[in-house]
Amino acid sequence: MLFVIAVIACIAYLLMTGKSVRTFLSVHSPGNEQVASVSDSPSVSAPAASSETAQPAPRNADNRLPAKTHAEAHAGTQQAAAAPRPKSLPFVTVGSTRDEVLAQQGPPTAASEDKLVYGKSELYLKDDAVVGWRVDPFASPIRVKMWPQGSVDPELDFFSYGSSKDAVIVVQGTPTAFTENKFEYGGSVVYFQNNRVVSWRNDPASIPLKAR
Repeated sequence: MLFVIAVIACIAYLLMTGKSVRTFLSVHSPGNEQVASVSDSPSVSAPAASSETAQPAPRNADNRLPAKTHAEAHAGTQQAAAAPRPKSLPFVTVGSTRDEVLAQQGPPTAASEDKLVYGKSELYLKDDAVVGWRVDPFASPIRVKMWPQGSVDPELDFFSYGSSKDAVIVVQGTPTAFTENKFEYGGSVVYFQNNRVVSWRNDPASIPLKAR
């Protein structure tokens, strides 16, 4: 009897408040209360990806890294073109390389592994470096230069027996032709043994020697 009275009281309450039985039951359902408590809790969002995170290099469809761009390839070509060229020296001297001679004198009239020919002048090579020459200063001039290898009095006026090669160079200048044991100045010749003067032949009509 009490149960019936309670039901009638509930129905009367709902009619007076305007709520339906379904709304009443859904609000007071224990399961819905648990769902509401979860959805009302602060949501935890996943951390945003950092813009500074390293990105993998783009790859082609076959998983290979892309080839250099046209601009990069062009830049590499320019760097290769800018490689240093053989320097052009004002003189050919002992030790000048074949490339340095060509840069100064241009293409020879004849060439071999051990010789470059320019008209009536010849440069002798060993391992692609100048080791000697025979220059015609009138018909086929080549700017050759030889310097003393040691300390010599620059005020020397003549050379003599026993003078060194450096002394002869200071007195006479660069020879027009030379070998290990001989300096030529036109038709004049100075002979050496162990780098010392042992004799000479003077041709006053060509280049006179300053010897005593």
